[in-house]
Amino acid sequence: MKTVKKFISIITVAIMLFGIFVQNSPPTSVYAEEPSKPPAISNTAKRLEAGKTGKKVYLELDYIRVKEGKHIYKKDKGFVDVDDEPIYYDGGSYKYKSNNTVVPDSKIPKMKKGDELDISYKWDIKNISGIKTGDYFRFKLPKTDELKYLGRTDGILKNNSDPTNTIGKIGDFYIHDNYVWMVLSNPEVLKSPIKDGTFNFYGKVEKDNTGIDIKVDETSSITIPTPNNPPSGPPPVTPPGTPPNMGKTEDDYVKFFKWGKSSNGAGSQRLEWAINVNKEQLKEMIAGGPVTPRTDLVV
Repeated sequence: MKTVKKFISIITVAIMLFGIFVQNSPPTSVYAEEPSKPPAISNTAKRLEAGKTGKKVYLELDYIRVKEGKHIYKKDKGFVDVDDEPIYYDGGSYKYKSNNTVVPDSKIPKMKKGDELDISYKWDIKNISGIKTGDYFRFKLPKTDELKYLGRTDGILKNNSDPTNTIGKIGDFYIHDNYVWMVLSNPEVLKSPIKDGTFNFYGKVEKDNTGIDIKVDETSSITIPTPNNPPSGPPPVTPPGTPPNMGKTEDDYVKFFKWGKSSNGAGSQRLEWAINVNKEQLKEMIAGGPVTPRTDLVV
């Protein structure tokens, strides 16, 4: 009994120390929930929610392609092969498939460290009521250690519906705190619905054999899986009997993750365990991917 109590006490102290570390850690704005605004945006400006459905601003990822190469993703098809045919990533087999058939490696568009990706978004605002000059919307860029943004940090949002430029620009964009900020700065444009808005940027792949998380809209995202980003050499050999998630954290979206803690306060002899299974596959299912039965989980 004393051994159990000592074990629980050690766990409790570790949790308390972890809490102190978290509370005293300096904030980092790049990955914070609420980024800092560019200086050009007024404190009285209103942020417009942006997304594929039910938002003030319709915003959606249009395509991803390797610069001067093949598309990897298209809005109306999802992930595509070199012939622009829809494919999906099977997290169980770590393979791309089409109609439950493995897609040959030669048909998968490839990218590697140093390659540039051309990424494009479409957006419009059908209902401009309540929007004032200076209001804005935003979306997050990929992590800088996965994809480095290339290009201007500010510029003009062109009005594609005004080829003669009689009305002028829609507004301005800013790259700040790892977000794209789109500001509606032309009052003439806000007199009627805005359509055919686009935003393109290039990014350089920073790592080999690493998935890249790219926003589909303001809140949801997709991950370009690692088969699109092959390693330069042979894959590392995993020793027999070693769990595939050894040393990884829940943020890696591994198939299996667990954590434990003591409960009911100090002196309690009770431990709580939480197990997270197939989180990566769950993300793919939510994004419209297939449901793949799994029977090889080892606890």
